[in-house]
Amino acid sequence: MGARRLKDMRSWQLAVLGALALSGTSLAITLLATVWPLHVEAMRAHALSWTGLHAAWMAAAVAAPGLMFAAVARRCGQLLYQRHLD
Repeated sequence: MGARRLKDMRSWQLAVLGALALSGTSLAITLLATVWPLHVEAMRAHALSWTGLHAAWMAAAVAAPGLMFAAVARRCGQLLYQRHLD
C-alpha cells in the first residue's frame, strides 16, 4: 500500500494528525527556548571549535523536526479550513 496524501484523508484524521504535529512543534519550541541562552553562550565562547560545532548541530537537531511538524500542522489546518470554512 502506498503513502496516503493529506488531501485524501478524512477530516477527523486531519484533525488528529494536525493536533499531534502541533504538539510536536510546541515541544520543539519549548526545548529550544529552554536551551537557547546556553546555546548563545556556548557559541560566543567556542564558535570555531568542536564544542561550538556540536552546540550548533544539537540546536539544528531539535529545530529541523520542529519545522517539519509545523509544516504538517499548517497543511492540515489549511485543508480543514478549505473543507469546512471556505
